[in-house]
Amino acid sequence: MENAIDALKMAFGMLVFVMALTLAIRTLGMARETADIMLTKADPTTHAEYELGTGDLVRTVGLETIIPSLYKYYKEDYMVVFQQRNGEPYKIYRSQTNNVLWADSYKNLWNNNYDPTSDLRFNDDNGYDIACFDVEEETARREPWTANADIYFKRNLDAILYGGVFTYPDGSGRTYDYGQSQHLGNGGLIKKFENKQFDEYIGESTYETFNEYSQMMATKTKRVIIYREK
Repeated sequence: MENAIDALKMAFGMLVFVMALTLAIRTLGMARETADIMLTKADPTTHAEYELGTGDLVRTVGLETIIPSLYKYYKEDYMVVFQQRNGEPYKIYRSQTNNVLWADSYKNLWNNNYDPTSDLRFNDDNGYDIACFDVEEETARREPWTANADIYFKRNLDAILYGGVFTYPDGSGRTYDYGQSQHLGNGGLIKKFENKQFDEYIGESTYETFNEYSQMMATKTKRVIIYREK
């Protein structure tokens, strides 16, 4: 009889323990949901929709804030654009890639058929000037730093910021010499924008693009950060 009573006590104790554990897990889950909601509300980059050139003004920043954002563009796949006071984009560099090798969907952007951000690309008889940081476009353009490793994106960005040289990783000896860039000048992006302040706008750009695999038009949404000179 005593053994049966002890067994019931143990079973009851286990039931209480399981209920307490379940309650604790549920409480932690609710706390996390609440924290996520608060973080989402505090994050100005969440669910902001705009067309290029407009958006939600988040804050006024300098290069000390901008540079960390630049070093994440290729990891988090968003576009970064620098604009003059009048809204015209700053040209960053001239692409050296062969447009014959570009992805077909990307060629459409240069034709202004689908993309409202096409004013970020400039074509003349000497080549193609680029005014944005965008890993998707750089990959479609077959830029040399898109070759399989984040380290090449970082090396290229280092060269752009400080006016250095990015050497093609294919052993060809070819380079992007940003110290001689007609757009950046000696000293790179840091020298060009030192002591300047920018209004930061964050949102999304939605546009139509051509899917090479399905051979159909598709809607594309990309997060965009704009830094407009004050």
